[in-house]
Amino acid sequence: MRVGKWVSFIGSTAALAAMTVISVGIGYAVKRVPTVVESTEVIGQWVGAALLLYFGLRTLKDAWDKTEEAADDELADAEEEVESAERSGRIHGQQASAKALLEVASLIFVAEWGDRSMLATIALGAAQNPLGVAGGAVAAHALATLVAVTGGAMLSRRISEKMCSAAAGGAAAWAAAAFDAPDGSSAVDYTKRHRFPAFLAAIRAVLFYTTTLIFAMPLFVLMLLAYPYCLQFDKYRRRAEHVINTIWAKLTTMFYYPVEIKGLENLPGPEQAAVYVANHASFLDIYTLFHLQRDFKFISKTSNFMIPIIGWSMFLTGHVMINRVDRRSQLECLKQCGELLKQGASVLFFPEGTRTKDGRMHSFKKGAFSVAAKAKVPVVPITLVGTGDLMPNAKEYLLYPGKVQVIIHPLIQPTNADSMSAAAHAAIASSLPPELVAPPEDAAKE
Repeated sequence: MRVGKWVSFIGSTAALAAMTVISVGIGYAVKRVPTVVESTEVIGQWVGAALLLYFGLRTLKDAWDKTEEAADDELADAEEEVESAERSGRIHGQQASAKALLEVASLIFVAEWGDRSMLATIALGAAQNPLGVAGGAVAAHALATLVAVTGGAMLSRRISEKMCSAAAGGAAAWAAAAFDAPDGSSAVDYTKRHRFPAFLAAIRAVLFYTTTLIFAMPLFVLMLLAYPYCLQFDKYRRRAEHVINTIWAKLTTMFYYPVEIKGLENLPGPEQAAVYVANHASFLDIYTLFHLQRDFKFISKTSNFMIPIIGWSMFLTGHVMINRVDRRSQLECLKQCGELLKQGASVLFFPEGTRTKDGRMHSFKKGAFSVAAKAKVPVVPITLVGTGDLMPNAKEYLLYPGKVQVIIHPLIQPTNADSMSAAAHAAIASSLPPELVAPPEDAAKE
């Protein structure tokens, strides 16, 4: 376009922001419909999934039918519109005038009005916090516009419009296919805990993983730069790496769920080593625990360390590998945790051993408490409330809206492993609903 890049950016972002606010307003107005309409929620979910599937398949068809000549025709039409504006005196060269801004904004607003992203924003505005939807959508539009304005020409030579359409259509069709009507098959049916279409939860999950990857890439570079310093001066705790991990987790979660922390006064001092233990219901648990103002090392499967960027960052931070089916690996893991505690680094365990399969907290294994007893460090019991509602185990393709609570209980001073295990289990269970705690008789079956 024959106006400055910043004029294009500001004008386009302003237009998209205005469209977003209007769309969210429409969605919020729909949300205020009388309660009688809400009784048709199941039908509404299926209709929403059908519409998303239609949009996805339609976009895929458009991508299939699109040719380079068609894309060139669209570009020629856009250039003709710009040249017409220049001839009429509406845009003058690179002048960043209010008139140019208004022209850019009006062109974008009219072009984008009524498109599929607007319809999706209306749906999200009806289902979620309107301020959160508006803020997230405006930020996403601004980021996309910035990329287009600053590097659009370079990207267009490498990524075709047909490729973008195919990716967008495939994502929409996948989200529709992920629609999951409640069937009550699990012990705790998370889908009944809130009124939110599963196909929208699938979209939120895709956005969540995209967000975490976007933030992880530049932060991983910082972790690489910090690694030599940590090895030389902070080999065990690696606090600089943990700070970067914390920033990454908080930047990711801030767009999708709030974290409320209770009992901060129960945390040990920042220089005191401790064993942190928590219930484990969701993939989101680690993201959530990074909100604690304490550095720690957690234990994870060896295969997770092979995941590009995410797994590599775990290695740089010094988290502990374990092969759960190898007894020697388990013993080596406990030995490594003991050494970390001896050197002043705290360790985080999920003493159930793995994520819950039925939504309930089960009995604890003694490994974490044996390590704490041997190292003579306190145990910090932590209850995570809500992560399993937002992203249930085995349904990592869904992310429901909601909030998460982190409840920090008083320290358990080192005694023997059995006593500490029982005390930690009781403390964590005390902040969970009774239906989310497996009865003692289930422990004998495990």
